[in-house]
Amino acid sequence: MMLTIVKQITTDKNFILIGTGFAAYKTSKPATYMVNRVPKADEGVIPMVAVCDENGEISWMKTDEIKIVDINGELPLNILKDK
Repeated sequence: MMLTIVKQITTDKNFILIGTGFAAYKTSKPATYMVNRVPKADEGVIPMVAVCDENGEISWMKTDEIKIVDINGELPLNILKDK
């Protein structure tokens, strides 16, 4: 079993990484008469991770809001320097 600890960048608080996923969205604005006959659409995905805190409460965070600080008791730097 792999244990990964992540740190939320804005709060400096540690969490346990549970898994990854994506949030998807799609919005559209209706077309206006005479100006634009095609509705304006916007869509995309947001990379997310599921984490839990010290109380076991699960939450989702964007991947750009966290950084990995520990994998099975080792710093990412120490794992990658041998590769």
